[in-house]
Amino acid sequence: MRTLRLRRFLALLVWWPAIAYAAEPVAMLLEARAARSAKEVTRAVELGTALIALQPASGDAYLERAFTYLYSGVPEHRALSAADFKKAVEVDPLNVRAILYRGDLAYRLIEKNYAACEADYSTVIRLDPEFAHYRAYTAELYLYMKNPARVVAEAALGLAVEPAAPIHRINLAHGLAFSGNLEAAKKLYAAVAKVEIGHGRTGAAFALGDFATFAKHDITYPQIAELTPFLEALRDAP
Repeated sequence: MRTLRLRRFLALLVWWPAIAYAAEPVAMLLEARAARSAKEVTRAVELGTALIALQPASGDAYLERAFTYLYSGVPEHRALSAADFKKAVEVDPLNVRAILYRGDLAYRLIEKNYAACEADYSTVIRLDPEFAHYRAYTAELYLYMKNPARVVAEAALGLAVEPAAPIHRINLAHGLAFSGNLEAAKKLYAAVAKVEIGHGRTGAAFALGDFATFAKHDITYPQIAELTPFLEALRDAP
């Protein structure tokens, strides 16, 4: 019995470095995410940089540091964030999440290169035809491109694939409203006004948040002036 235990102990010693090494990147990634959530930007960047050094071919390592830069609140970090989103695809070209975020966050949000974003989205759906909430990303892009008819089409496709996902109803309402069909849009907004869409926000608050984001990016739709008090009333209703 004692000999058997000794053999097991020696075997564990042989495998332990490999087990520890495999676990280290995972632990470091979790720690980096925790630091980012706690707004400990310097620590999160340090951990992200260490993770990249440990796994230089990992797109997810670059994504983690990119998110830290993007949400740091430091304007100078936006360019660093875009660079990391691009590097994630460069080192890991088949990483669908990396491709999506390069398009969505580097090209659309930071650089406003909507054509490049659209190309990345096309690559995502080619590599992963069942990518979750894909049509929510495309609908948002066409809102930024001021193509409400395409927003309606993308939101309808999203609803066909994910009928229980309320984000597609919000996008469909936006598309209908900005196409001039305000009455149909208001019915949809009212139907999801108290439904949680994401990040703890229900439909009316989520839609108003979209309007505020559009304003920050100098995207205007004339219908917003009429819709804002309507949505505020829905948001504030008991």
